[in-house]
Amino acid sequence: MILYINSCVREDSRTDRLAKVLLEKLGEYVEVKLDELNLYPLNKESLEYRTRLIESGDYENAIFDYAKQFSKAETIVIAAPYWDGSYPAALKIYLENIYVTGIVTKYGKDGRPEGLCSAKKLYYVTTAGG
Repeated sequence: MILYINSCVREDSRTDRLAKVLLEKLGEYVEVKLDELNLYPLNKESLEYRTRLIESGDYENAIFDYAKQFSKAETIVIAAPYWDGSYPAALKIYLENIYVTGIVTKYGKDGRPEGLCSAKKLYYVTTAGG
């Protein structure tokens, strides 16, 4: 599966148009439009809840759906315009929410994180300026 993470909010985004040219060459894809999701930054309460679920091994909760989708993707395309010296906040929040120990990473015997994602390629498409 090709996963397209679209963090472009403008209707006629140049970044989105460039990403779609790449996606035409790659094949069928599943698009996640970040501006349409109800994701929020992790706070103390949500982090504690998520930690309890992880510690109990309950990965069936819907809060892990995007992490599972990301982990199973064979190819990932991220479209993110360059804004104010960085990428959009929605992408930061998405990444924060999908980084789940036991789904996208695990800890090795030496304590270092190890990736669990299936993707062999990740493309990052960005544009800057007017």
